[in-house]
Amino acid sequence: MQKNPLIKEFIKLNLVHNKNLKKISDRTRDKKIKVWQDKKTKVILLDRNLTSNNYYKKKKINIKSKNYNNNLHLTNDAIRRVNQFKKILKNKSVLDFGCAYGDFLSYLKNSKDLYGIEIREQCINHIKKNKKYLKIFPDLSFIERKFDIITLFHVLEHMPKQIQILKQLKKKIKSKGKIIIEVPHANDILFKIEEFKKFSLWSEHLVLHTKKSLKIILQKAGFKKIKINYFQRYNLNNHMGWMLFNKADGHVFLKKFMGKNSIKKYDNYLIKNKISDTLIAIATA
Repeated sequence: MQKNPLIKEFIKLNLVHNKNLKKISDRTRDKKIKVWQDKKTKVILLDRNLTSNNYYKKKKINIKSKNYNNNLHLTNDAIRRVNQFKKILKNKSVLDFGCAYGDFLSYLKNSKDLYGIEIREQCINHIKKNKKYLKIFPDLSFIERKFDIITLFHVLEHMPKQIQILKQLKKKIKSKGKIIIEVPHANDILFKIEEFKKFSLWSEHLVLHTKKSLKIILQKAGFKKIKINYFQRYNLNNHMGWMLFNKADGHVFLKKFMGKNSIKKYDNYLIKNKISDTLIAIATA
């Protein structure tokens, strides 16, 4: 493990300050890595990082497992994103950076050229076998063209050199094209629950952004017309699972506990009070 390079970078950007860093945990859920939060800006950073390219390249997930399928199908992230950004995506060329198993790309019906960047060998093999219509590559060096849209869905928080990679991505976006980024939010209301905090802090998530920190790194990378919205990814039933049972996947085992109106009102409350679990940024190259 090496020192998390984002700490030094964020200090330079005045997003964190040594005197304001407070240790909020001695470990993540899977590794003995200290976790810091800036008391003023609320940005959360791991003390160290182990996310080398080789680590991700060899990483495997059991895509037939009950847990994987519950999260994939019941949260419907891929379909939700296609619908959420359909006006931006329609008839556009798209590069999904960190495309995993190609779920998001596979649902795009009204877009033309569909490309993915993915480092995990298991994901690449799955796409080449089951989704041959997608163009998949292990890194940006294999792609010479530019795109209307580049997307990063829960990818940026894994990366130790965020401004550098955003600059590289900007070069692959056409004039007036857009980047869409979705990341977990440092000010998630569930961090008030100790068991959730233990579960959510993960060795792969080097940073949990705030609206300010996400905007600043996009600005430093040269993006313009940056718009960042709060969004709630996991619903009220998921939160009830934590509140009542200190367990994840409440949106699965309590899926009929609360009705749609209650869920919608709760989502709106979290978004209005800036304590949602997710941030979504859309910016122009």
